[in-house]
Amino acid sequence: MNIAIVGTGYVGLVTGTCFAEMGVNVTCVDVMEEKIESLKKGIIPIYEPGLEDMVHRNFQAGRLRFTTDLAEVLDEVEVVFSAVGTPPDEDGSADLKYVLEVAHTIGRGINKYILVVTKSTVPVGTARKVKAVIQEELDKRGVEVGFDVASNPEFLKEGNAVDDFMKPDRVVVGVESEEARRLMEKLYKPFMMNNYRLIFTDIPSAEMIKYAANSMLATRISFMNDIANLCELVGADVNMVRKGIGADSRIGSKFLYPGCGYGGSCFPKDVKALIKTAEKNGYRMRVLEAVEEVNETQKTVLFHKLAKYYPDLAGKTIAIWGLAFKPETDDMREATALVMIGLLTGAGAKVRVYDPIAMPECRRRVGDRVEYARDMYDAVVDADALLLLTEWKEFRLPGWNVLKKLMKQCILLDGRNIYDAVELKEQGFVYECIGK
Repeated sequence: MNIAIVGTGYVGLVTGTCFAEMGVNVTCVDVMEEKIESLKKGIIPIYEPGLEDMVHRNFQAGRLRFTTDLAEVLDEVEVVFSAVGTPPDEDGSADLKYVLEVAHTIGRGINKYILVVTKSTVPVGTARKVKAVIQEELDKRGVEVGFDVASNPEFLKEGNAVDDFMKPDRVVVGVESEEARRLMEKLYKPFMMNNYRLIFTDIPSAEMIKYAANSMLATRISFMNDIANLCELVGADVNMVRKGIGADSRIGSKFLYPGCGYGGSCFPKDVKALIKTAEKNGYRMRVLEAVEEVNETQKTVLFHKLAKYYPDLAGKTIAIWGLAFKPETDDMREATALVMIGLLTGAGAKVRVYDPIAMPECRRRVGDRVEYARDMYDAVVDADALLLLTEWKEFRLPGWNVLKKLMKQCILLDGRNIYDAVELKEQGFVYECIGK
């Protein structure tokens, strides 16, 4: 089976590579010539565990190809996945210009039946727009060529994307024809050998499912952050509260961990986009508006905790462990670290940072506003406080005696609740976390 994936970002590259791993002939397409040439040389533009080896293996086997020209492969493929970016517009709604550009290219170039599948996270109604654009281009050419559109939202977790794709807990596909259903079933059958988890819906429902899922998860996080902040005020322990409510089978324990705010490419963008979709249809998503507000405030929590110890931060050295929005990725989109760096440098503090993977990305975004440490211990030399923002494994069990010798003041503010308060007190640290 021959398919094309348009867009070699996070979703596109993982999707294309995983399909190739199952024996599908995949052509990955991107307009950025430099990126395509790098991929041909084995240089992977994103960090994702296990992806690089899989790309190399399938490229060498000839099942994975890279090109800048979608038009040249349209006669060869049965399915085209659109996995291009949908960045937030100025008003927070999803910008569909790249999605529609792909549709224009397909309409101008197809000569036989093709299934066009939207993989990007897009608002409800996007498939209808894609269909109209393709048909418009066919009408301009004066030709009749059959095609279908479908929606296949991704549910990949950064840091675990390859495993999520290869062993999905569900695959959602929105279709409007039997032929589209047949092709998608054929494509995903190799992933369903042990457990059939393919869910077929109409297209608007598939488009809505992704937004609704991410918004629900974001809601759980913001709710627990709200509860954590209240716990601090009333003297409760949010970890005990979390375990107590998570034991209720109706609630469950996942996504109940408080922290210093969520980030990444999905949750913030999708919450905003769903709010805007509602507004355009004359409805207010009041719960999601609150979710967004709580999250933005939560990103500043550690700064306000720090202000209790240093009302004036001018000239203070503050160390930060963790820059990516979560472990096992270099993604800093909407990361708490960006907010924190802005607040600290704005207050006159000297900021020294360390992250196992995201240092180059931080340099690209922040430049020389911060000092870049060689390792986690170099970051804390003569530091007046240490802020833990990302729960990388290597931060879980540091040498406390080493930290005490290196730091000017032993103040540790834990934004992810990974340390034991009793142990830190015994070690002589001033320790604060979220929610207790």
